[in-house]
This record gives sequence, structure tokens and C-alpha cells, in this order.
Amino acid sequence: MGFKIKNGVLLKYEGAGALERLGIRKQDESLSLPKNVTSIADEAFSMSDVSRVLIPPNVITIGERAFALCAELQTVDFSGGLREIGTNAFDGCHVLKSAVIPETCETIGAWAFCNCSGLRSVKISSKVEAIARGTFSGCSRLEEVVVPAGVKHIDNRAFYACASLTTINLNKGLKTIGREAFACCASLTTVYIPDTVTEIAEDAFAGCTELKTIIIPPSVTKLHPFAFGSDHHIQTITTVTGSVAHQYALTHGIMCYTEKEANLLRGCNPAFFIEYGILKKYTQEYNVRDIMVPQGVIRIGNHAFEQNRQLVSVVIPEGVSEIGAYAFNGCRSLQRVYLPTTLKTIGKYAFRDCQLLEVILPQGVETVEANAFQGCTSMRRFYMPDTVSHLENEALRDCMSLSELRFSARLEAIADSICVGCSSLRTAVIPEGPTYILQNAFRGCSSLQEAYIPDSVIEVAGNAFADTPLFRMTAGHYIVGRFLIRADGYSPIPVGVHRIGPRAFERGGLRAAIIPDGVISIGDNAFANCGILTDVVIPKSVTEIGVDVFACTPWVARRTEPYTIAGANILLHANIQQPVVNVPIGVRCIGPTAFSQLPIRKVTLPDSVVHLQHGAFSYCEQLESIEVPASVRRIDGYIFHGCTSLKEVVLHEGVPKIGHAMFSSCTSLKTLKLPTTVTEIENEAFYHAGIERLILPDSVTRIGHSAFSHCEHLTDIAIPASVTEISENAFTECPKFRLHAEEGSYAERFAKSHHMLMTLV
Repeated sequence: MGFKIKNGVLLKYEGAGALERLGIRKQDESLSLPKNVTSIADEAFSMSDVSRVLIPPNVITIGERAFALCAELQTVDFSGGLREIGTNAFDGCHVLKSAVIPETCETIGAWAFCNCSGLRSVKISSKVEAIARGTFSGCSRLEEVVVPAGVKHIDNRAFYACASLTTINLNKGLKTIGREAFACCASLTTVYIPDTVTEIAEDAFAGCTELKTIIIPPSVTKLHPFAFGSDHHIQTITTVTGSVAHQYALTHGIMCYTEKEANLLRGCNPAFFIEYGILKKYTQEYNVRDIMVPQGVIRIGNHAFEQNRQLVSVVIPEGVSEIGAYAFNGCRSLQRVYLPTTLKTIGKYAFRDCQLLEVILPQGVETVEANAFQGCTSMRRFYMPDTVSHLENEALRDCMSLSELRFSARLEAIADSICVGCSSLRTAVIPEGPTYILQNAFRGCSSLQEAYIPDSVIEVAGNAFADTPLFRMTAGHYIVGRFLIRADGYSPIPVGVHRIGPRAFERGGLRAAIIPDGVISIGDNAFANCGILTDVVIPKSVTEIGVDVFACTPWVARRTEPYTIAGANILLHANIQQPVVNVPIGVRCIGPTAFSQLPIRKVTLPDSVVHLQHGAFSYCEQLESIEVPASVRRIDGYIFHGCTSLKEVVLHEGVPKIGHAMFSSCTSLKTLKLPTTVTEIENEAFYHAGIERLILPDSVTRIGHSAFSHCEHLTDIAIPASVTEISENAFTECPKFRLHAEEGSYAERFAKSHHMLMTLV
């Protein structure tokens, strides 16, 4: 081995010399540099097999990439005297385990220890004033970092993707935390920001999925709106009332722990372990059965009271906004809990297997997570306000004493197995609002005599009421409330039914489907494949007809009239060959696939049309132009999918959105003016379309999944500041386009993070 040295500069390490040339690899090669070396040149040891290096005190500088990609380098002994470590100096030294940087060092270059994936510990010199861009980026095994008081700036991506980093000690003196400085540090749970910091930049803590608590002093006057990313997991911000951080917490709906709560908690019972307003653990006290959680607590932590077998009652004070997962799980004597009006969320399994007699959720509760009250076998009453928008799977499972239940009007669906095993439940009331009743929702509710299902429900799972008294045939049909879930395929539809569910009569033996007056909707495939169905009567009360309701039936095959209009003026089927179409005045709805695959070129819709249903004009390959009137308020998916000749579309003010796959595969559509009433570009809206330029109006807030994917000719799209959500793959396979965004907007942020061509407007 040998060194090439000139004027004290070590220019090149010659490696093992003859041994290497003979193919003999020398293991655990340890080097002590000559005492006359004062500087190590750029790339001097790059890609060498050295495993240990002793750098003498006379070395002042280590050059750029000096030890980069040294795959065997495990140990570097920095002696006192070193002042500067160059850019990428140790980049990619994957087995380097530790770095103790001497107190003489003043500068560590950008990316100096980037991708040192084996680095577990590092000590930074107190004379270093800035941790440069990407210095420790990708050090995936680094567990703890102490940033000394001399450091004033942590630059962009300094600790990016340090996935094992659990602790960072930031000392006083630090002023700024740069963009993505700690992004994707997925093991960080708590961060304390010192009171000298004034700025936390964009994405500084983005992707820190376990970061729940952060302490931010009032000295921080610049807190980027996306400092914690677009989808943060922060549960608590500790700060001072009126500070920028306090305002941030209020804006983003994050629990805030301030001096108010801190004062309330001074001198509280030591049985309560409370940290920054979070009650993390209650230590069971002898013979104490009734407790009051101290004022000042803002969250009951996960497992806080778990398996406390002597608790009988708990009072949770105002200010608490969340009860964590398993918080009271297994408290088998707990009969009473008093919940505050500030409560928003009850975590999964929070009260499982408690003996609660009743639960009254206060107005303001929004989320009850899965299995939250499972096994509360003594609970007779459960009150749910209309503020609840998420009631998750099995939340009330096996509540065997519950006799009646009213659901929240804000729920989208009655969740899977929500009340399974509630054997005393006699009445279930679902108000107008929910649209689905999912699998096993009421399975095993053996006392259920009445279930009110509103007209808003469009689908009930076949086994939603299995093993209940309601799971029986009525006049030959399975009917719950006014919802016909499943028919025997032959018997007529009873009067009083409001909705006919999806596939209700599918493959049945009906010859005539006489829909009684009062039915308002017919679900997808309801009469599909009824091989002898020849007569259908649909009353005016029917306002909605699903996809393929009469598919593969003789009744459809025998339609010879130009337009089949049924129910509340729903155009079910078109049978025309002329190129120019004027849809009859009075038609309110263009039914699913009504014009699909017809050889039409131009369509005029009347102002009476309010609803375009699924695939209404799909695969009309000769269609060139259409005008959508202002009256249209509902747009389903795939309206113009596969209309490869479509060139001109006029959308009038009033059109609410660009629906799912609305213009997908419209390869001739080059331009389109969107009305200012459009609020959303839904999934695959322009997938594989020929669109070249598009300006989104200020009304748009969301761009969905694959909305512009495979738009090969797209060159320019202007996205306003109103857009706050863009799906990750919205623009995949768009090789030519430039995004025009407003400065500081979500669109600008999206473009930067995805390395897109962008112009600020």
C-alpha cells in the first residue's frame, strides 16, 4: 500500500498495491496517515477497501468525496485538529458505525455522511454553526442525535429518512429548521423545540408517522402551513396561548396544551402520570373506586386505565378531546363514565368489556373507532348525537343488554358487524343520511323486531340482518322496513316497498315487473337476466334506476321506440340511428348506458335534465359535440368514456364536478372550458384523454386518483390555490406538461415534491 502526497496534501491512497493486482483481498485494512499530511484531497480514498482510518491531529481538512463509497470502512478516528469535512466526504459508507467529530471542527459539508446506513451514533462538534443540507440523510440506523448549542441552522434534509431516529436533542441557540430536515424520521415520537428557534420550514417533520407530540415555543414566528406534511399524525402541540403554534393547532384541529392546562395540573395526584396534558397512565390506588381525571388533561392516552378492575365511575373533565385506544379496556367494574362536551374521538377498544350501564355521547363527538364498546354486556342505553360521522366496525359488538339504538344522520354507512350479537336489541332507527348498511351489521340481534331504514339507504348487504327475526320472507320476499333486499324471483312486489335493492330479482322467473306506486329507486341489476321478463311498468314515483337493471331481458331487447322513458322522466334506453339527437324536453335523467355505443354525432340536452347516470354516452365513438346544460346537478362515472371522436364539449355554469372517468379515453378532446361551479376533478376524469391545455377554476378543491394519467399531449395545466388535495398519481405518464401554480399554494408544493416542471403565476 502507499500514499501519494504533495505539499502535505494526501492526493491518493494507492490501496494494497500488488496484492490487489493479484486478486488477493486484504481484510480489515487499518490505516494510520503519515504525520506530514495536513489535508486529504477530494476522492483520495473513494471506493477503496480500507476498513479503519486514524486521522492524525495535523490534518485540517477532509476533501469532497474523500472516503465516499468505501464499502468496508467501519471506523474513523478523528483526532483533534480537524476543521473541515467536505461535501459527500463519507457518502455511502454503509458499514461505518459511529462518528465522533472533534471539537476543533467548524464545518461539515453537505451530504457528508449521507447514506451511511450503518451509522448508529454521532457526536457533533460544538463549533459547527450549521448542519448542512443532507448531512445525515439516509442514515437509517441512527437512533439518537444531540445538536449542540453552537448550531444555529439545521438545513434542508439534514436528517432526512433517518428511520430509526427516536430522540433528537435540540439545544438553545438553534434558530431555523429547514425544509424536510427531519422528514421521514418514522420513529420520532416527541420533539422539543428550543425557545431560540424562529422558523420551522415546509415539510420539516413530514412523514414522521409516529410523531404525536411536539413542544413549540412562542419564539417560532414562522411555522409553515405544511411543516408537518400534508397528512400529519400530530396529536398534541404544547405551546403558549396566542402564539403562531397555538393558531396552527386551532387551524388544523390539533389538541393544544398551553399554560392554562399546565397551571391546572400543578400539584395533581401523583397516581396520574401526565405528560404535556396527556394522561399516560393511572396507577391503581388502594380502595379508590371513583375518580375524577384532573383538570388540564387534554387527552386520555392509550392503555391509561387498562385492566383496572376496581374502578366503578370516572369523570372526564372539559378540555379532553380524545380517549385513546384501550384506555379503559378490561375495566370490568366500570359502570359509569361522564364524558365532556369537548370530546371528539373515542379510540379502538377504549371501553371493551366494561360494565357500563349507559353511554351518552355528547354533542361534538365525531369518531367512535372499531370495537370501542365491544362486550359492554350491561349497557342498556347508547345515545349517539348527529355529530358522529365515523362509527367503525364492531363498535357495539356483543352489547347484549342494549335494547334500542338510534344512529347518527351524518354516517355514510352502517358499518360491518356494528351491532353483531346485540341479542336484546329490539329497535334500530336509522335517520335519513346513511346510504349503505354493510355486511353483518345486525347479525345475531335475535330480539330485533323493528328496523327503520330511511329512503337515503340505497344498498343493504344480504346478510346485514342475518339471524334476526327480520331475516324472513314477507310475501315471498326478504324485506326490512321498506327496503326489498332479496326476492324469490316470482312473487309480485308488495305495496309499501320504497326501494328495490341491487340484484333483488336477478335471474328470477318474473314475466311482468309491476313496480307499485311509492317505490323511489331500483338498484343495480335488480331484474337482470330475468329470461322471460317481457312486461315492465315503472310509476312516476321512481326517481332513480341503477346500472343494468333490466340487462339481458326480453323486455329490453323488444324496445323499438326511439326513447324508452319511465318513472320520473328517466330516459332508460335510446334506439336511434340518426347522427343528430335532440333529447325530448321534460327528460330529467339520462339513465345508465342509455346512449352507449350508438352512432350519434351531436347531442342537445334540454334544460330539464338534472342527472347524467353511469356511462350514459359511453363508447359513442362517432360523437363529436355535446352541450351539458346548467340544470345538471348530478354526474355519475364514465359519462363519455371511450368517445374517441369527441372534440367539443360545452359545460354550462351549474355543473358541479368532472365525474369519475367522465372524459377517459376521449382522445380527440384537446381543450375544455370548465365552469366556475366545478369543485372536483374526480378519479380518472381525463385518463388517456387528448387534452392539451386546461385551466382549473378557483372553485376546484380536489384532483383525484389518475385524473390526468396517460394524457400524453397535456402541455399546460393551471391549478388554483383553492386546490388542497392532489392524489399522488394524478399526473403519471404525462411526459410533456408544465404545472402553473400560485406561490405558496398546495399545487406549488405538490409540483416541487414530485419534481415537475412548474411556473409560478
